[in-house]
Amino acid sequence: MDRVRFEGKSIWRLLFLSLLVLVVLLSPSACGGSEIRRYGLEPSDISPPPATTPTAPTPTPPASTSISTATSTTTIRGTWLFDFDEGRFPKLEEGTADIWWEQVDDTKRYLVPDNGACLSILRGANFSQLTVDDLRGAKYSEVPINGSNDSTNQLTEGTVLGVITNKGRYVKVQIITYGYDLTICWFIW
Repeated sequence: MDRVRFEGKSIWRLLFLSLLVLVVLLSPSACGGSEIRRYGLEPSDISPPPATTPTAPTPTPPASTSISTATSTTTIRGTWLFDFDEGRFPKLEEGTADIWWEQVDDTKRYLVPDNGACLSILRGANFSQLTVDDLRGAKYSEVPINGSNDSTNQLTEGTVLGVITNKGRYVKVQIITYGYDLTICWFIW
């Protein structure tokens, strides 16, 4: 049987590569999503073969949030990473993010600790009165916090969280607005 050629490459090679990409996209990671989605990318961000429709360019991250002794307000876009230690949106390859605002689909969303960071929901806490000693006494986990757009959402407006960054610093966080994008108020020690 003669091999059919597609732009100089065997159709069998193209089928193999397509199957390989499909397997990678469907393989679960430790956080319950694909590795591609784990880092704020969607399958559409993968460069398609020349015969497909081109993808939109990657948006430019907002300007960095400077760290000071004052409380900062930041909007984390859906699927984006945030680094509290640096007060900025790092690139995937930097590996410095503390959290990832994961968007699994139109409903399922999770705030995922990343690169060794940990999270804690501080039920009933008053954000403005929280101290670093209060945060040190909280129980933390590397388990993602459910922020789904349904009755299971644990990230409603006003929710207060504690974060231990991947550099060991403590952060108090309050959800200001909830949606595809999360607006948070935060303070780091």
